[in-house]
Amino acid sequence: MIPLYKKLILVFLVCSLFPLTHSGAAPLAPSQPAQAASSLPADDIINVYEMAIKNDPQFRGADNDQKALRESLSQAYARLMPLIKGEVVYGRVIQKIKESANTVFGMGESDYDSETYTLKLIQPIFRLPLLFEVTQAENLEKRADVDLEFAKQELIIRVAQAYFTALASKESLAFANAEKADIEVLHDRASVKHQSGIAPVTDLYDARARLASANAQVIKAESDYRDALLALQEMCDKGFMDLKNLRENLPMEMPDPDDAGHWVKVGLDRNLKLKIQQFDSEVARIEVDRQRSGHFPTFDVVGRYNRQDTGGSLFGGGSVVDTQDIMLEVNVPIFEGGLILSKTKEAKAKSLSAAENMERQRRAVVRQVNSTYDGIKTAKSRSEALEKSIEFQSNVLAAKKQGYQSGIFTSLAVMDASRDLYLLRRDYAQSRYDYVFNTLRLKQAIGTLSDADLIIVNNWLR
Repeated sequence: MIPLYKKLILVFLVCSLFPLTHSGAAPLAPSQPAQAASSLPADDIINVYEMAIKNDPQFRGADNDQKALRESLSQAYARLMPLIKGEVVYGRVIQKIKESANTVFGMGESDYDSETYTLKLIQPIFRLPLLFEVTQAENLEKRADVDLEFAKQELIIRVAQAYFTALASKESLAFANAEKADIEVLHDRASVKHQSGIAPVTDLYDARARLASANAQVIKAESDYRDALLALQEMCDKGFMDLKNLRENLPMEMPDPDDAGHWVKVGLDRNLKLKIQQFDSEVARIEVDRQRSGHFPTFDVVGRYNRQDTGGSLFGGGSVVDTQDIMLEVNVPIFEGGLILSKTKEAKAKSLSAAENMERQRRAVVRQVNSTYDGIKTAKSRSEALEKSIEFQSNVLAAKKQGYQSGIFTSLAVMDASRDLYLLRRDYAQSRYDYVFNTLRLKQAIGTLSDADLIIVNNWLR
């Protein structure tokens, strides 16, 4: 049996050798996220965005799609322009006269070369389907511009999402490392106290279990952070070592005016994806008229120049004959097996489908605006509440640390309080990222998101 005074001396020695503080920090206070050690300056969100503009395959593909779609108008006008084509035919004619009542033709055989050169000009005068194609192409050209702008907004959102996911992973890794360091101190102290016989073995087992769990959390946090950086590299084709963090005094304000209904109206008027669906619906509606117009006659002016050079004839001698024609050609479709009627029905069905897609997108805009608006409000309120919780939990941790030194609380109680504080700080950081990201998504929902908004976010980094 160890005398009481010797136990007190051992406790004093243990506290001196393994204090609950390290590196001058407050006792068992969760460490702030450490900055990544790198000699290079940290990248901000504008640097990532500029790299993505140049290297993101999805955005570059959208840029090429826009260029291809704009060519549809030139192609539609080209079909209204004059068509000039040439034709050359070379042949070998072999004739054998078997019988003739005409004394001009003799009996026997003749063979000769024949060459025909034709130059033909066709100028459409009235082709109703082509006029509808021009109207469709004009809508597609406008849609192409909206497509590219929408792709740019999508890129901003994808960059922001990847960037703040990386920041959240970075914070989680820093918190996991700091929690692990705190648990290591408690583990070492529990081990010494158990060896000295002044603490039960359960304290040591608790500390070992928590340390193993902390190691697992660090491993997972490291993996998540690496994956988040790879997501940025996927867009930018460039690796990133470190990223700038959100500054502490983040201006978290509600949109002005603070009215979700107002932003829904703006979104229904300006949302780019809804505009794309409107263009698609209009093109599909015009397609019905274009297919129906297949019943109408077409008028073309046709001019033709023809030269035929033959090395012989039934008369025995060759000839060179030039022929020039100009005519008005009228084509009247009478019956094509029901093809025009079937294509018209198909176009009507597709037009109705396009109208339903537009309605679906309209409803999606209403939901997106309300969701992102509510997300901003929730993130702001949650951040304010978590900031107060962190303050209260810090006091709880300080009290339990003092109680542990006095023998009132076990090391498990201190570790629980420390873990809860780390979780609150992690959630607090995530709520700030949610606020920024939902702010950008609201701008996208109402169709106003631009580079300027990303510059504002970049000014919130340090």
